[in-house]
Amino acid sequence: MYTSKNLSKWYVIVLLLVFCFVLAKPASARSTDQTDGVIHYVKAGGNGDCSSWAQACELQTALFIATPGDQIWVAAGTYKPTTSSNRLATFQMKSGVAIYGGFPAEGGDETSRDWQINKTYLSGDIGLPGNINDNCYHVVTAISVDGTGSLDGFYVVNGNANSETWPGNAGGGIYLSNAAPTLINVTFSDNTASYLGGGMYNYDSSAKLTNVTFSANTAKSGGGIYIDYNSSATLTNVNFVANTAANFGGGMYNYNSSATLTNVTFSANTATYSNGGGMYNYDSSATLTNVTFSANTATYNGGGMYNCYDSSVTLTNVTFSENTATYSNGGGIYNHDSSATLINVTFSDNTASYLGGGMYNYDSSATLTSVTFSANTATYGGGIYIEFNSSATLTDVTFSENTATYGGGMYNYDSSAKLTNVTFSENTAAYSGGGIHIGLYSNSPTLTDVTFAANTAEQGGGIYNSGDNATLINVTFSENTAEQGGGMYNSGDNATLINVTFSENTAEQGGGMYNSGDNATLINVTFSENTAEQGGGMSNYSNTATLTNAILWGNSPNQIVGEAYVVTYSDIQGGYPGEGKY
Repeated sequence: MYTSKNLSKWYVIVLLLVFCFVLAKPASARSTDQTDGVIHYVKAGGNGDCSSWAQACELQTALFIATPGDQIWVAAGTYKPTTSSNRLATFQMKSGVAIYGGFPAEGGDETSRDWQINKTYLSGDIGLPGNINDNCYHVVTAISVDGTGSLDGFYVVNGNANSETWPGNAGGGIYLSNAAPTLINVTFSDNTASYLGGGMYNYDSSAKLTNVTFSANTAKSGGGIYIDYNSSATLTNVNFVANTAANFGGGMYNYNSSATLTNVTFSANTATYSNGGGMYNYDSSATLTNVTFSANTATYNGGGMYNCYDSSVTLTNVTFSENTATYSNGGGIYNHDSSATLINVTFSDNTASYLGGGMYNYDSSATLTSVTFSANTATYGGGIYIEFNSSATLTDVTFSENTATYGGGMYNYDSSAKLTNVTFSENTAAYSGGGIHIGLYSNSPTLTDVTFAANTAEQGGGIYNSGDNATLINVTFSENTAEQGGGMYNSGDNATLINVTFSENTAEQGGGMYNSGDNATLINVTFSENTAEQGGGMSNYSNTATLTNAILWGNSPNQIVGEAYVVTYSDIQGGYPGEGKY
């Protein structure tokens, strides 16, 4: 039987055992806190025991003797993985070891460390100086390194992963496999891979990057970074500048993985022969916050960003400017069989030679909230092009000064579109739909609280509609211009307009509206001060059009012309034959 005295005895014994275990625990077990470990000092050409700046060693020596919990302090200079011609040589990171560059060349303490002033280079330029063909395949590698392994304050340059066999053809700057290292204050520049990830390659890895730059790296895909197979990457304050991919993802390629980007910039990256100048996502998820895509180029699709094959992207506070899809679609962003959610996103001055100057959607869903399209250019859909069984929901969106041959602001084809609180202003289409062109097979587009102001086209200054079952509620057309249908050109059947106003629009036919679609229904609609050579308010050439509770007043030279229209309970200047006239 246990007594209180026996329990007290056992309590003391347990405390003594715990105390002895703590005393016996080796220092190397404290792998998560490098501040308590040994500091190894490194200088270029050093041959000491690494114990001080005076006894500094080379970096490979320090990496060899470092154990979990240690730090490596590296003085300014250039370091190469080998003095031989062995291209397999690399700087291998370790779990629990923190590697710091940026100390003065003569050494110093933490207060004198500045990685941007005291430049510390990890270079793959072994062999003949300046000859890339004999450089290391990977300057740095991280194999099964966890988050306690870190690299901070370095320039990683001149790796050349051009082997004919794996993995020597991926990750010229750094190669990661089954790893989760922490990279801070690192620049990857002038690295090359013949296959994947010129600056960085991640396989089944979870890299965390902060204050990192990828510049002038090249690869077949993923010029700056390639994220591969069930990886995840967290990028904060990262820049992708002037990286090049021969095929996909000039700046970044994300494959079957997830990526979180915050305060990231993609600028002047190129997909030379294919898609995704800035970023390419394939069967992946990506969350972007405070990200900028500027002056990126894809030869075909997605100058700024390309999303395909069941990818899912969420963009918040993102800007696409001056990106180009040289020969095809999606100057800013291209979506194919994917979903995209955009909040507070701006598309400006992007160009596509064919479809979707700002954004292109194919067999995809897109939800846009508080988005602006301005001064984008394409042949179809200067701001955005939506086609082939896509769906788009636009809320609080503005289209201004976009240009196209068809659909200056927006083009919708064989898709469903729902627009709420959207403004189209000063957009231009050379032929149809200055503000928006709704094409054939469009699935019951709905426009609510939408404004069309000062848009221009040959047909349908504000809107050109050839889709059936379009519904417009609380829509305003003002100061739009066209040859036919200054405000709206409608050739689609079963259009319904409720609480719609046409004012000060101009055309040769149908100053406010030109209608050739059957069964148009107009309820609580006002036409005022519109001008045309025929049909100042409305020109109707359909089999049936019904106007109820309508006002047509002050239009020039006449209020309504055409045939087969029925007007009831309306106020028409000059009168009209019909029920309930007043």
